Amino acid sequence: MHDKTKEERPRTAGELRRLIAAKGHPWMVDSRLRDSDALPKYARGGKQENPARLDAAPGADLADVLRQSPPANPFLRDRWVELKLLPAEARGPLVGSSSVVPLPAKEEKR
Repeated sequence: MHDKTKEERPRTAGELRRLIAAKGHPWMVDSRLRDSDALPKYARGGKQENPARLDAAPGADLADVLRQSPPANPFLRDRWVELKLLPAEARGPLVGSSSVVPLPAKEEKR
């Protein structure tokens, strides 16, 4: 799959309508948009509201930079504690399933 250059992408609702019609796709552009309206740009999701800013000078200790924004995943935080990237008190509670899987007892054959 190749990424189209900006010149090949439709910029207005009218250009998108003509492209859809030319390719024979059953999709429709929002009828509230006029042909001259620029295509709206929607957020793709997964973007943090206030992303952590990790500024580090060249030669700075990467562990110090990482500690500014520790992971929310409790299993990853636990691993960071093992690697001495976080202190033990930063481990936090582990919630969810246990990592130890109980094995069922073997049934006796009759």
